[in-house]
Amino acid sequence: MVALCVVVVASLLYWRSRLDTPVSELMRRLPEGSRAVVYIDVAALRDSGLLDLIAGAGSGEESNYRDFVRESGFNYRNDLDAVLASFHRGETFLILRGHFDWQRLNRYVERRHGSTYNGFCRVVGSRPDRRISFFAITPSIMALASGKDPWAAMALHRKGPPVGPGDVPDAPFWVRIDGSSLAGAAWLPAGSRSFASLLSDAEQIIFRVKPGKPDFEAQLEARCATPEDAAKLAGRL
Repeated sequence: MVALCVVVVASLLYWRSRLDTPVSELMRRLPEGSRAVVYIDVAALRDSGLLDLIAGAGSGEESNYRDFVRESGFNYRNDLDAVLASFHRGETFLILRGHFDWQRLNRYVERRHGSTYNGFCRVVGSRPDRRISFFAITPSIMALASGKDPWAAMALHRKGPPVGPGDVPDAPFWVRIDGSSLAGAAWLPAGSRSFASLLSDAEQIIFRVKPGKPDFEAQLEARCATPEDAAKLAGRL
């Protein structure tokens, strides 16, 4: 009996791994030309205890978010497992992996005077100029966009060319930025602009946080066109 249970559990884990869509496949849906791509393994942060440390006490959350949790049944602290995000032409694109009650989410949209057609939902965000659109890629993966365009999430229906394994950093948290987008980057927080300007000559910058000894370690990788450019950048840093 014990052996049978082991076989059943192993089979379930195997098929679950087959059904999980890899990050490289999800990245194909992000709009080309995104100035920054961010990935967060929320489940890993939650398991390590860092999520509560970063998010703080639930009592500090905005009333709008508490209303959303109550009406939709979705709370990122418990239900969100991973986030893949990109920023393109004033729109924010998100691919979320987690546990979604799609019927409650649809009812939430209806109560907020939004609309759902063929599984594609649109609703006004916390500000009148912010429109949220989303749909289900799979029952456990949501495509979502936030910005002025009420149909922005439609861009996540399309798939671009395959993404190589080397283009997906091996870390639970990483950020990939094209260096050219850092030149005079008004979209960055004020405290980070002077540091970002040093990296603007790099072709691509990858910042990752991964498990280290004893806790976590942060790594910065700047890819340059030539060894000479890399040496100059290292000198400036």
